[in-house]
Amino acid sequence: MEPTVRDVITELLSVAEDSRQPEVRVRLLIDACAIFGFSPNTVRVTLVKMRAEGLVESPARGLYRLGPERRALSEQVMSWRTAHERLVPWDGSWVAVASGHLSRADRAVLGKRDRALRLLGFRALEQGLWLRPNNLRGGVTQMRAQLGRLGLEPGALVFRLEELSDEDSERAMQLWESEATLSRYRELCVRLATSSARRATLSEEKAMREAFVLGREVISQLALVPLLPERLLPREARDELIEAMSRYDADGRFLWRDYLGIAGSEDAA
Repeated sequence: MEPTVRDVITELLSVAEDSRQPEVRVRLLIDACAIFGFSPNTVRVTLVKMRAEGLVESPARGLYRLGPERRALSEQVMSWRTAHERLVPWDGSWVAVASGHLSRADRAVLGKRDRALRLLGFRALEQGLWLRPNNLRGGVTQMRAQLGRLGLEPGALVFRLEELSDEDSERAMQLWESEATLSRYRELCVRLATSSARRATLSEEKAMREAFVLGREVISQLALVPLLPERLLPREARDELIEAMSRYDADGRFLWRDYLGIAGSEDAA
């Protein structure tokens, strides 16, 4: 799927944030968005709207950085590199979220709720009851705090769930479509290798565009498919994709950091 101007702005500001140089000049954002066919006026109008929504901030005239909410989302999405450090052995229990009593009238609030739950790997077992395996460091307490940072309302009930019936436990185990995920991981590894091999034959702009689009697709896959126990999703497959993406991301980010005139995070520390 082709990125929108919002996608491009957000991703570029995320690159800058990750490199510890979070403020980017509007001129650079305009030039970068032009690679994707967006006009200067479209970029400026979008920045005004995103600023009004709190998605970006402008600490000084002509400079932009991610807003607090987007920074929290960016940190969560970009944690794919070190995600397995958060894994603990699964004891068969679940982290559950009950949201059936919460209002569904406010679409913005509902969107934030759904996004927070899906980013942290929850799936709906029943309407208003979301589950994920309780296999991450910090357990329910840490998960409750993360959900709140990502936009889940304080009124949601977050708790540990045990002793599902055999039938319900089997239904819960099927929520993540593990076989389809494994097939997708293999496909993306092939596409990363193909793109890396052809990068030297592309113009700088085409290479930057391809790195952006494919990299974003892979990172979205890693962010949206949760860290599951080995019995639900073999870790080896995810590790292979992370290794391939790490190599691809290093080269792609070098292109974009060079274009934006910022150093890598290791140079900016």
